[in-house]
Amino acid sequence: LPDTTCFVLSRSTSARKVLNRTTADTERACEVACGEYSLCAAISYSGTDCLILATGNASVTCTSPTDVLRRTTAGCPSVPFPPSFASLSIDICVTGFNHDKLTLDTSGICPRNGSKYIVRGIDEFGGRITLDNDVSNVLTYNATRNMWMFYFSSTGFTKWLIAVSCA
Repeated sequence: LPDTTCFVLSRSTSARKVLNRTTADTERACEVACGEYSLCAAISYSGTDCLILATGNASVTCTSPTDVLRRTTAGCPSVPFPPSFASLSIDICVTGFNHDKLTLDTSGICPRNGSKYIVRGIDEFGGRITLDNDVSNVLTYNATRNMWMFYFSSTGFTKWLIAVSCA
């Protein structure tokens, strides 16, 4: 899925052909699945149910409007600041998120004052990931990729994230 692609909320009564129905742990994973279909124009995501949808057919209408996430490359919003954690909210591996504890552009992402935080996020492919809260880790925003970059300087390890929080 190109970095320039985003999905914007769209309400329409046009019927859409379902190209595929699959399960996805995150909305981002559903977006990535859409990228595998050249005809994918939108997705519908609820819970873990992911529908890959073709372009709407204006000649066939539904009785009530439906919300879908339309695939586009125009007018894409930048990643929210502070980093988004809304899509992290349903996570059975974490008891609580503390997005307000994140520090950006400096060594150390989450507090280390006796609290035992980890860095929890959703990577660019839609997978949930747990990252170490090492004092050398840095979280920065990359405007070119429109994502957050987790970087560990000692090894050069980089992980691109679309959502992140201290947990």
